[in-house]
Amino acid sequence: MQTVLDHIEERRETFRQAPFFQFLHSPQDDPVRTLGFVKHAAYFIMAFADLNHYALRSLGPNDRWQARQAVEDTHHWPWFLDDLAALGLDDIQPFSETLRFLWSEDNRAARLLPYRLWSMAERADPLERVVIIEAIEAAGEVFCRAMAGIADRIPPVPLGQKLHYVAETRHFAVEHDADGSHEEALHGGNDVTLEVDPALRARHLALVSEVFDHFTALIDELHVHARRIAA
Repeated sequence: MQTVLDHIEERRETFRQAPFFQFLHSPQDDPVRTLGFVKHAAYFIMAFADLNHYALRSLGPNDRWQARQAVEDTHHWPWFLDDLAALGLDDIQPFSETLRFLWSEDNRAARLLPYRLWSMAERADPLERVVIIEAIEAAGEVFCRAMAGIADRIPPVPLGQKLHYVAETRHFAVEHDADGSHEEALHGGNDVTLEVDPALRARHLALVSEVFDHFTALIDELHVHARRIAA
C-alpha cells in the first residue's frame, strides 16, 4: 500500500499548487473580503456531515477506524454557520433566493462534489473506502490550511469574534495526518488484508486520482468566485 500512500502525497502536492491556493496565499488588502468565497462552498460544507455519517462511515465490526474518522468530521458545520455570521455573509433574504443561490450554475461543482464522493463510497469495499477517506483528508488538509492562512491575517478587532471553521479545522486535518491511523488502516490495522494484486493497486490509485479530480473541480469554481469578490 505504500504506492497508494505515495500517490496520495503526490496528488496532495499537485493540488497545493493549484491557482486557487496560489491566489489565496498572495497578499490581500482585505482578508475578510477574500474569505467571501466560502459562501459558494456552502452546499459542500453542509453536505459533508451527511457524507461522513451516512456514506463514509461503515457499521461493520471491522470498521472502527472509519467510524472514528467520520464522527470527528461530522460536527464542524455549526462552526461554518458561525463563521458566515462573523464574516458578514449571513444575508437576510427570501428562502427562495437562498435556494436559487445554492442551486445556481455558479455553484454547480460545490453541489456535485458530495454526490460524486457519495457514489464512490457506496460502491467501495472496506479497504477502498479507507483509500477514499485518506484522499479526502489530504485534499481537505490543503483547503483548511489555505483558509486558516487568510484567517491568521485578520486582526481580532474587526470581526469581534473568533473564526472557528475557517481557522480551526486545519488542526483536525493535521491531527489526522500525524496520528498514523491511515497507515495502520491501509496496512491491515483495520483487520483488512493488505492488497498486493496489481489490479487492486491500480484500482486504489484510480480512486485517489478521482477524489482529487473532483476536488479540483470545486477549487477551480471557487477560484472564479474568489477573484471576482476580491476585485
